[in-house]
Amino acid sequence: RTDALQDSNRTGAGPGYTCLSKAWPTPKSLPPLTQTGLVVGTPAYMAPELFSSGKVSEKCDVFSIGILLWVCYTGEEPWADFAFPMQVVMAVAVQHRRPDIPEDMPAPLVSLLHRCWKEEPHRRPSCAELQKQALLLIEEERMNPRYSTAPVLSSHPL
Repeated sequence: RTDALQDSNRTGAGPGYTCLSKAWPTPKSLPPLTQTGLVVGTPAYMAPELFSSGKVSEKCDVFSIGILLWVCYTGEEPWADFAFPMQVVMAVAVQHRRPDIPEDMPAPLVSLLHRCWKEEPHRRPSCAELQKQALLLIEEERMNPRYSTAPVLSSHPL
């Protein structure tokens, strides 16, 4: 419904609440989850610097988004063959490993993942750059003749 999301003046929900219910605060009212000194997350999705220096920036999120893109493409859970979280920490932070990239993954997506997974956070794209590049990739795939009647990446399990 078009009226499901309305501003607080129209719903009477009050400041900080705009979505569907008074119980859902807007993102502006939530504290940031990525903070120095706070380790929260699933190791399989976490940037290597979170296991060592603990220096936090948006580049940690970019690394995690790269993992999510990999999951979306493969339909698999990263590091699923590991029994313990410490194995992920060793693989990512000490051995500098990343999930295996399938041979059939399109080269532009491979390039994007490699940028997201750079060891040095300053070499990773910003969130804004990542968004722009992802939108360009999506548009390029839509223009691809083999997808003229099918959705993007329709042959994948997700």
